[in-house]
Amino acid sequence: MINLMVDIETTGLDPNKNAIIQIGALPFDLNIMAKGSKAFKMSLTIPSDREWMPSTKEWWLKTNPDLLKDITSKSENFIVVMSRFREYVKSFNDEIRFWSNHPFDWNFLNNYFVSYGVPRPYKYDAFRDLDTYIVAIVGENNIKKYKPIPKEELEHDALYDCMLQIDWLFESIKNKG
Repeated sequence: MINLMVDIETTGLDPNKNAIIQIGALPFDLNIMAKGSKAFKMSLTIPSDREWMPSTKEWWLKTNPDLLKDITSKSENFIVVMSRFREYVKSFNDEIRFWSNHPFDWNFLNNYFVSYGVPRPYKYDAFRDLDTYIVAIVGENNIKKYKPIPKEELEHDALYDCMLQIDWLFESIKNKG
């Protein structure tokens, strides 16, 4: 079983209306608490049937306009990127357990795979919600986001966020006592 942290950046909150603009993924091993090295990060064009949520665009422009410019300047056709993401996942030749910070990422990815005819590279029940998992480990009152290498200029880069979320998971497991 391969554990794969996945993070996306989007143009809004509605998986039926808004777009994914970046996908990041990084495998990790829960047994030895180590990150893998086979990373995925690609930026996507916005499909013609998707749009920016005005408040999200405003948030991006206020919070990290340089990162947004970098993401959009590297955009490739959304179907090509989804197909490459599928190939990346399949390249592990093993069953995948997808992790993300919230079901948000999972809902967007599923919507894209179904809406644009790219076969899903995973079983529908292969998802783990990081927040819920950590609540079960350390309890509701002890949750804190773990940021070992805070780099504000990278926050909301999908691959960087994957690394932070894996560190948060490992730190929560180590400190559950």
